[in-house]
Amino acid sequence: MKNVKVLALVMVLILSIGVLAACSAKPAAAPAPATEPAPTTEPAPAPAPAADGLKDGVYKAEQDKFDDYGWKGFVEVEVKEGKIATVKFDYVNKDNALKSQDAAYKAAMEPVSKIAPDKAFAALQTALVEKQDVTAVTVVAGATMSSNDFLALAKLAVEQAK
Repeated sequence: MKNVKVLALVMVLILSIGVLAACSAKPAAAPAPATEPAPTTEPAPAPAPAADGLKDGVYKAEQDKFDDYGWKGFVEVEVKEGKIATVKFDYVNKDNALKSQDAAYKAAMEPVSKIAPDKAFAALQTALVEKQDVTAVTVVAGATMSSNDFLALAKLAVEQAK
């Protein structure tokens, strides 16, 4: 039982260090291609174009590989009547578990960053639906890397809808 507690403590410490490192203040510079997985897109069927330029349908974009922590980001944008209707953003690991539902990750991130992944992702999703413009969505404090991933992936998904 003592080994289990020690292992749990070590895992929490490792996750805490990872969150601190991932969310630490950095100068505004482009991320190195070696550490930031390049986004890829999945082609969607070609629906009829809408009046304002976006075609109705569901458009997806995802990172092409898992990051150093075992997560791969993805965005799914649904366009209805030419407008962004819904947005789904999250990360998946090799076991198909979602970062937004990972209790251990949330427990490590929230005390340090003052925001949990599910809340940060929801804020980004809501902002895109409300603003209808990827460039108008701002970074969520405490979730800078996730925000940047969201913006890059959302841009790719919305481009597919044009």
